[in-house]
Amino acid sequence: METTKVVVGLVSDLDDPGCREFTIGEGDWPFRGFIVRQGDEVYAYQNFCMHAGHPLNWKPDGFLTGDGSQILCSSHGAIYVIESGECVTGTTARAGSCDRSRWK
Repeated sequence: METTKVVVGLVSDLDDPGCREFTIGEGDWPFRGFIVRQGDEVYAYQNFCMHAGHPLNWKPDGFLTGDGSQILCSSHGAIYVIESGECVTGTTARAGSCDRSRWK
């Protein structure tokens, strides 16, 4: 499998903690994702709620809880651990975790 690098932005441009949306590709079905910075680590996720079948956020770059400690699905309130993507609270807690990749 071929790996493609995509520049989303500079880590120094993100708040800590902070996040930013990105899109890869064109047309009707591009890949939509977001990155989350937590300290020196940056994590990438697909912007898709596995339970509800739509994006996790309602407003641009709005993926984190109020205190910035976890990922929040704005639609139904599921809470995910930033480091692992594991769903720990909400209707999808039994369904597993978000689609996550760790960026280096």
